[in-house]
Amino acid sequence: MIPTQQELHGLGFRDLAARLEAARVTEPPQTEPADPDAYHYDWHLAIRWFKERFVETCRDLTEAEWSRYAKLADDLLWAAREFSDLNQRQLVFDRFHLSSALLRRVPPRSDIPLLNPAQLLKDYLSEVSISPEEAKEMKSRRHLLNKSEDRELWETRWLMTQIKFVDHLFPESPELDEYRKWKELWPEPPS
Repeated sequence: MIPTQQELHGLGFRDLAARLEAARVTEPPQTEPADPDAYHYDWHLAIRWFKERFVETCRDLTEAEWSRYAKLADDLLWAAREFSDLNQRQLVFDRFHLSSALLRRVPPRSDIPLLNPAQLLKDYLSEVSISPEEAKEMKSRRHLLNKSEDRELWETRWLMTQIKFVDHLFPESPELDEYRKWKELWPEPPS
């Protein structure tokens, strides 16, 4: 079960990570939370603090720590998707935000998914449920879209906001060609 905000408040990155590992967040909770609102907020803060402190500390990590903490980041975001009531699309955005923020501070690495620009690009493309051509057509008739279609279109742009910061790191590939179509469609981040 996710530690409470009181347990995590004020911890440095390594202590925070150790506490999250000890809590075995990838295991299903044994009991229902006593206060669902507090439980939701505990997940929210754990992810927020983990991301912030990971980025702050990333330049000081050893080789062994990179593997360990990158796995913990993946585990934490997976567990949040499985066991919390946090918005699923927000968690995808959080993953993209973490990867982008790390890639702006340390060099890319193909052995760590969080630091692999090619993986980030593939992850983005796998998250969008429509093609760039469909999005272009939807954009042209945006005033006629129902709420669900408008949200779907908006999410393609919203998810892109973080990866645009590091898209210069994407290797030439068919995925990059598709991404360029998205970038033509959304040249500026959403307001």
